[in-house]
Amino acid sequence: MGTTLVVALETGEGLFIASVGDSRAYLLDDGGLRAITDDQTWVNEVGRPLGLDEYSCGNHPMRHVLTMAIGASTPLTVNYYSVPLKWARWC
Repeated sequence: MGTTLVVALETGEGLFIASVGDSRAYLLDDGGLRAITDDQTWVNEVGRPLGLDEYSCGNHPMRHVLTMAIGASTPLTVNYYSVPLKWARWC
């Protein structure tokens, strides 16, 4: 068993975001919600580079298969993101 995680740290200049698995962080701006993080799933890491379109990715039988999870993957790969504070809006 493993778990997924997204954490955000406000640094004063922006947000520092770390994620593992398929938990997501979104940014709310004037255009609506925008995904910040990328899923660590088979479809995202293997299917998309092979050319699967959005419909195929959303319906693929391996769309929920994680390639990374805390407690289940060694070594652990953490994805990091930086968002300028001027774009961040807390709800």
